[in-house]
Amino acid sequence: MIYSVVIRVSVVILMFITLKHKALTLLLRLLAESVEVLGDNDLLVHWQKPAKNKKSSYSLEDGEKLPEKLLLRQIKVTINSSGFRTSSFYIITSLPDADRYPAGDMADLYFQRWDVELFFRDIKITMAMYILRCQSPDMLRKEILMHLIAYN
Repeated sequence: MIYSVVIRVSVVILMFITLKHKALTLLLRLLAESVEVLGDNDLLVHWQKPAKNKKSSYSLEDGEKLPEKLLLRQIKVTINSSGFRTSSFYIITSLPDADRYPAGDMADLYFQRWDVELFFRDIKITMAMYILRCQSPDMLRKEILMHLIAYN
């Protein structure tokens, strides 16, 4: 039930790999201001509006429409399984309700999403889909469909 709700809601999920833990901690401190502790490794934070620069992906007008602070939820996920390059990562989401969206369920959903990403990577490598050649959205859909038909 929770997964169907999460998919329909606009969610911002970012994964910060903690390979350089000190740099990550500094980055999160610069971006986030703690608002409330929801549980172990589960916080509500305020993120400041980013400063506009030449590399920003949004226009000046869109940047002015952004709120000064975003209320986000920061969940630290610790990986106890072997085979991962990192031992922990953070999920940043726009779903602040810890009762409705428990941290464990959010982590499980992220791992399921990661499995889908690995599946797509496998298809792209197997089918040599590094570069899609079509230029219109309609033809692009057809090209991907043809690759999937050939994959099966």
